[in-house]
Amino acid sequence: MQFPRCSLLALLVLALSFVWGQSKSVPVLHRRVSQINDEFDYATRSVGRTALPSEASGEYALGGGATIEIDLQPDRLSGFITRQGDRESDEGTPLTFFFATSRLSSQQLAFTTRQVHGVWWAFQGTIARGSARTRERQGYYLLQGQLVMHDAASQTEQARMVSLPLARQNPNG
Repeated sequence: MQFPRCSLLALLVLALSFVWGQSKSVPVLHRRVSQINDEFDYATRSVGRTALPSEASGEYALGGGATIEIDLQPDRLSGFITRQGDRESDEGTPLTFFFATSRLSSQQLAFTTRQVHGVWWAFQGTIARGSARTRERQGYYLLQGQLVMHDAASQTEQARMVSLPLARQNPNG
């Protein structure tokens, strides 16, 4: 019995692909280096020094359940903004915008966040003493300045002046 050449060739290719497939290692997911850095390197590039008190670190209420977390050290500013997504693709999903860059200069501070779903934030201002008598009360410190939300999809910026209260601080740590 004789097989046509094309059938033999197809049978050979099929056999080789089976053998090659059996000798392959278990597949693994690979990530591009830039993705790894974006997802896991949350270190903020920070420049400058500040005269603001480190006790002004904490969670500032942005409104609508959103907050700005500030970690203030004499030579470093880091933190993040958290809020609920409001677009069709991320509605109700908690989003975290880590600071990408920050700047300290005496009583002034500034930061820009990383982009999440085409949105990023920028802030420039200061932290002032609020009217609350103790740190256990909301508003002992106020984050004051200009907050800008950038939206790449609609190519818009929404700037507003803010005076955000520091959330109550637990005296027991």
